[in-house]
Amino acid sequence: VLPVFLNAGDGLVINISSMAGKRAGTIAGVAYSASKHAMGSLTQSINAEFREEGIRATCIYPGEVDTPILDKRPTPVTDEKRAAALQPGDIAAAALMAANQPDRSIVEEITIFPRQQVS
Repeated sequence: VLPVFLNAGDGLVINISSMAGKRAGTIAGVAYSASKHAMGSLTQSINAEFREEGIRATCIYPGEVDTPILDKRPTPVTDEKRAAALQPGDIAAAALMAANQPDRSIVEEITIFPRQQVS
């Protein structure tokens, strides 16, 4: 997408990472956590290199979201805990908030997690 954004003179990249990109843990595993940390660096690099060309980037770090990935946990997530998880629409709302900011601003990171502990 960067060539298209460069040609247009503006654009917004929204990367959806994971809390595993902020805090190492045992649930996600090494490769998953490393890849999610890399997304943050990618976002920072885009902002550093392309901000003067009108391109901005945001990295969203969600905690537990009620998606099928919860089914892959070593210990099953109870219905009660699943109900406490974020919903996909919550992440979409965070992305929309970043997208609605004026072009003069960069929202580089959004960390969002459930109020109640899910895992």
